[in-house]
Amino acid sequence: MAKVYEIDPRKARALELLLAGTTTRAACLSIGVDRSTLYRWRMSPEWQIALSTRSSERLDDVRAELESAAVAASEYLRAVAEGAAADQGRLAACRIVLERAVPPTHVDPSGREAAHKALQAAMGGEEAVVRHIGEAVTAAWGFAPVTKVGA
Repeated sequence: MAKVYEIDPRKARALELLLAGTTTRAACLSIGVDRSTLYRWRMSPEWQIALSTRSSERLDDVRAELESAAVAASEYLRAVAEGAAADQGRLAACRIVLERAVPPTHVDPSGREAAHKALQAAMGGEEAVVRHIGEAVTAAWGFAPVTKVGA
């Protein structure tokens, strides 16, 4: 349990329980106080400061985990782009993680272009990239993508 600032151990325990999703009733039973006592604690300035501090710490922890997951997702996608077999479930998870880690409004279009050019260079040109994407889609979805309209 991370340090909760400036409150006594029972209040700190109650705060951690509530942040973890425990009901008010269960938290009160766990620490041995009446609901009115917990309510009074929650209205105090010291509780509000501790809550704000702990919430910020938890958010920082979540951001760090998301950044770590985004790195792992990028590595997996790089391996798939280089020819590794693709697992549809993992690809979906990578998409979700990367959407959360880098919202579309924060994607630099020039960065996408640079990444695409780097992929082209690594794979031997645009045709190789398109062919590889088609093979990956076929493997993941079980059917070949349409490459020509009216063909």
